[in-house]
Amino acid sequence: MSVPQRSLGRVRPFLLLTTVCVLAACGRSLSDMAGEALDACITTRNPLFTAGRGAEALDTPLPPAAEALASKLSYTRASEMFQEVAKEAQDQVTLVCALDLASRWRTREAQVFLRKYTKHPDAAVAAAATRLAAQPVRD
Repeated sequence: MSVPQRSLGRVRPFLLLTTVCVLAACGRSLSDMAGEALDACITTRNPLFTAGRGAEALDTPLPPAAEALASKLSYTRASEMFQEVAKEAQDQVTLVCALDLASRWRTREAQVFLRKYTKHPDAAVAAAATRLAAQPVRD
């Protein structure tokens, strides 16, 4: 039994929308991407931190793939997530990486958050926060 053409006209948009929704659900979430960016930053910078070369670690750029991912996370919700990670950080490298990634969303709110860390007792963390807080605001 064939389906009338008028029915197919209504079914196709529904199928397309359903397919798009299913595919979107399979994509990476914000927390997945944030975790990947943070892991890449920590993996890149931790060897220098553990070797006592924190200042050098701060100047170490992220690998291109991690930098591209960090650029995609340049918006309010991602910045807020990284700020929460910074508040809960158990080590210096996690704190500095979270501050770096939170700073990608260059707003006054992000700068206020970063300025809190410019007086951090660890000189490397304070230097990183000072440098990141000095970046120009985009809003």
